[in-house]
Amino acid sequence: MTNIVANYSAHQWFDLGEILEDIEAKLEDIASYEIKWGTLYLTMKDGTEHDIEGVVETDYQWPYETKVYNDDYEEIDLDDVVKTEYVGELK
Repeated sequence: MTNIVANYSAHQWFDLGEILEDIEAKLEDIASYEIKWGTLYLTMKDGTEHDIEGVVETDYQWPYETKVYNDDYEEIDLDDVVKTEYVGELK
């Protein structure tokens, strides 16, 4: 089976000004941060932790990359396949 894979870019952002206002903190109060599975994890210098869900925006209209793989999961050039193996079948 031949597979076409379309990769899309997803942009995620966190309004740090709004977050800090909501938790009544300043930028200088942040000890560390991590982002995983769409959530921002803030650890404050006083030891408190905050989990903030992010806003994700993905444009599914145009992938930033497409690839074609054969049965052995090797990347192939679809133009070569269409021209050599399937001429006439895709009309």
